[in-house]
Amino acid sequence: MHIRDGVRYHQAIPYPGAIFSCTSISHYDRIACVDHARGTDTPRFGIKLATHYVPIDEALTLARRVDTLGYDAVWVTEGRTAPDAVTVTSAMAARTERVQLGTSVLNPYSRSPALLAITAAAIDQISHGRFVLGIGPGDPRLLERQGIPYRRPLTRLREYVHVIRELLAGKNLTFEGETLRVTELELDFGPYDGPIPVYIGATGPRALDQAIQIGDGLLLNVCIPRSAVEQVIGAARSRPGFRVMGNIVVCMDHDREVAIRGAKPLIVGYVTRFPAMAKASGLPDALLERVSAAREVSLDEACAVLPDDCVPQLVAAGDPDDCRRWIRDYTRGMDEALLMPSFGDQKLIIDELAELL
Repeated sequence: MHIRDGVRYHQAIPYPGAIFSCTSISHYDRIACVDHARGTDTPRFGIKLATHYVPIDEALTLARRVDTLGYDAVWVTEGRTAPDAVTVTSAMAARTERVQLGTSVLNPYSRSPALLAITAAAIDQISHGRFVLGIGPGDPRLLERQGIPYRRPLTRLREYVHVIRELLAGKNLTFEGETLRVTELELDFGPYDGPIPVYIGATGPRALDQAIQIGDGLLLNVCIPRSAVEQVIGAARSRPGFRVMGNIVVCMDHDREVAIRGAKPLIVGYVTRFPAMAKASGLPDALLERVSAAREVSLDEACAVLPDDCVPQLVAAGDPDDCRRWIRDYTRGMDEALLMPSFGDQKLIIDELAELL
């Protein structure tokens, strides 16, 4: 506990910039020590809820179900102009009891680092130490439409994470970087109990390298082939204790062909809107060009161009057994994995995938 001006509250423990063992007070008390009881062969599974698919009331109901079924986490997306992850995660914190709660992912431009540090500490207090802060470089097109310049994203992200960590550690901070400046700033409170883990969302090679350097964990992007995942896992093992979290789109229907068709618009959307994701998908350049050209005509045209056999390279699509087999194979070597119901009945998908636990 910490006392300031006669007020008592939980205070962050300073973050030393190094990975702790499970015997120290750190984010490993919250996350990694669970693995010792479970065994290291099986990743921790969580559900990611996309607020542009799921209305808020339904998302809160699903979060309670995820908590009851025994999943390890519920993460909430932030993107487009759908409900923001901070508000929804805060509501989930008050309605769940045991699951980890995370943001997938917040950008380093829309909120100042001080505001996000305050927000993260508040959610951590509400959830009694269950919050994980997911941050990524952001969507340049969405930010620029809001009049927010998208400049030097990797530098911005690195400085942003540094400032947040220092503030959450209870320091009186003065910092002048290349993209951020903070002067004699100190929070009036801190996280519930110990440092808040920071996971970095990354896709490209430079972003992945930086994520391993500055994060407690890496949140992989969706629609990445298993071969690329293996390379990332290998690189991440260069830093002991660093966590790799998979990010899996799930399209489920008892009719496999329906599930495959349902997955195609999602894949088309990712590879035509985000160049880094198109490159990371491993799909041939010629095919990506044809899909992009067809998308200029219509989404249906683009889906028709994308071959059916490309779908299982990138997402879990099929009947419940198909999806469970795909997920078990895809998540080998991962520490954690988020499963995002994207096509099909959300509750059915969550219930069916609980057999993985």
